[in-house]
Amino acid sequence: MSTNEKFIKISFPSITRVLGEGFNKTAENLYLLVLPVMIDLLIWLGPRLRIYELFHNEIDAIFTELNKNAPQELSMQIGSLYDSMVLLIRDLNLTSMLGSIPFSIPALFGGMILPGSPLPGMRTIEINSFFTGLILVIILGIIGLVLGIFYYSIIGQTCAYSRGKLTFRKFLKNASNIVLMLLALFAAGLVLLLPVSCLFTLLAFISISVAQVISLILFLGLAWLIIPLFFTPHAILLSDFRLMDAIKLSWRMSRWLSGPTSFFIIACVILFQGLNLIWTIPSSDSWLLLIGIFGHAFISTALICASFILYQQNLKWLVENAEIIKKGFFRK
Repeated sequence: MSTNEKFIKISFPSITRVLGEGFNKTAENLYLLVLPVMIDLLIWLGPRLRIYELFHNEIDAIFTELNKNAPQELSMQIGSLYDSMVLLIRDLNLTSMLGSIPFSIPALFGGMILPGSPLPGMRTIEINSFFTGLILVIILGIIGLVLGIFYYSIIGQTCAYSRGKLTFRKFLKNASNIVLMLLALFAAGLVLLLPVSCLFTLLAFISISVAQVISLILFLGLAWLIIPLFFTPHAILLSDFRLMDAIKLSWRMSRWLSGPTSFFIIACVILFQGLNLIWTIPSSDSWLLLIGIFGHAFISTALICASFILYQQNLKWLVENAEIIKKGFFRK
């Protein structure tokens, strides 16, 4: 009898059930879609902030020099790269910064190139000053980050098993911890970037195949590091933990529940990226993209809801099985 009870206690949260609850929670609270839809509509139908006039002369000069000194067999590759760069700066819209920075609101058009619009008179504003462009990028990035933290906080409160109020003081506290987390990740990325890039360059001189294999191993290692940190923002926004306490809790969850967490992350990536291919089938000048905007907003919000629900179920599992783990009946 006691053995059966132990088996019941260590049953893991059901990922399919968690995903279903996330979709149900989103369907019951459709107001959660307002911010993602508004951001996409602004990027798509709003004025375009373009930097073509600012950079195209410099790009022309750089590629002209490259063509002078490059071997003839590389001229075609350089020409293709030049065309890609011109297309990028011609159609890049700085407004997409609202949905393309880390922890911003998930936007279908965040970081995307949209050459057209269904509106007849699309307004384009050329940025002719580097300083003005830099200030705009910083302002749009800050606005996108603040809106993103607010969006995730609202979802967390909606999915919370025990409802609480999102006060301004609580929002500022959680936002400061999220910003610290992003700064720490950015600093860690910079520290790792130099040795990794040097190693990759050295291996590329030896063998391109070896360099590709090593880069794949490094990518898998980076993906593995995501699992221990995955629930850090959830612990900050839902449990009001400080950054270090949130990291410790997320690490503990990953130790005992790495299997369900890994499966959940893979399922979310497949659903999110796979459906994005469908949402972006219509051209940028077709009103059919509205279907993609609303579909993307619903799917992304549902997956975020599911992640908050899974966090709470994992936390409940740790509390219920704390004695079993402490006594060593269940080991990882």
